[in-house]
Amino acid sequence: NEPPRYGYMDYDPAWEWLKSKYPAIARHLKPHEAAAKKRTDKGDFWWELRACDYYGEFEKEKIMLPDISIKAEALLDTNDTYCVNTAYIIPKADKYLLALLNSSMVHFFYSNLTSTIRGGYLRFIRQYLAQIPIIEPSSQLREVIETLVNQIIETKKQDPTSDTSTIEAEIDQLIYGIYGLSEEEIEILEVNKM
Repeated sequence: NEPPRYGYMDYDPAWEWLKSKYPAIARHLKPHEAAAKKRTDKGDFWWELRACDYYGEFEKEKIMLPDISIKAEALLDTNDTYCVNTAYIIPKADKYLLALLNSSMVHFFYSNLTSTIRGGYLRFIRQYLAQIPIIEPSSQLREVIETLVNQIIETKKQDPTSDTSTIEAEIDQLIYGIYGLSEEEIEILEVNKM
């Protein structure tokens, strides 16, 4: 008798289900019952975590990026991957946004926006990501950038160690144009490129 994924069940059947389905977990948790009952972040029962309001977003194509990293290293997830607090999601499969987040221009902007952690690491959290100015390109330019992103994705699928820096540099140049950067500004970005 399978309990519903969401919705209320009485305590006794729920605990019996957990014990029969996951006996080792139930045995491990039982000694911690008193402390777990005091938690404020529990679900319907003391052994559960509270429900996430956006589970469904994990089960869609989305952009994922690390919490702490030297640069954004954003990726497109097409495998319905779940992550915890060491990575974050942007619930869009927008390849232009993916290119922009991974661009040298956004890295330079972002590294001057946030404080750094030891070793030059950055925090990729919402309060900072929301400050990135996003200019929507023309549909033709968006299509060109998305085609280049697809080339990188396909190349990395074949060999994750492949050098895609030439394609990445081409994307950078297109993004510099979208943002109307001067030659001097581009030179500053290129000198400071990671």
